[in-house]
Amino acid sequence: MVLNSNASLEFWKKSGGRTNRASVIYPAAPQIRTDRNSEQTRNYRGQFAPDGGPLVGMFGRINRWKGRKSFCGPSPSCQRQRGVICGSRLLR
Repeated sequence: MVLNSNASLEFWKKSGGRTNRASVIYPAAPQIRTDRNSEQTRNYRGQFAPDGGPLVGMFGRINRWKGRKSFCGPSPSCQRQRGVICGSRLLR
């Protein structure tokens, strides 16, 4: 099992996943911190979540085995949630 973060590895363990052959391989792109109070962030939030609700982003190809239905489907617990997908779709 290859995971992309320690958080994913911990979730894998808690879900009963075997760890004897699990590895964490980090993405090649550097992670950056976003200033939640910057003007640019406020502009994006105003554009994509004008009601002030939660805003969730996904970067990359979205497809059925990466949670397309979960991300794009209705969520009763997050009725005000908005989503932004940056990338393409793969409909296989």
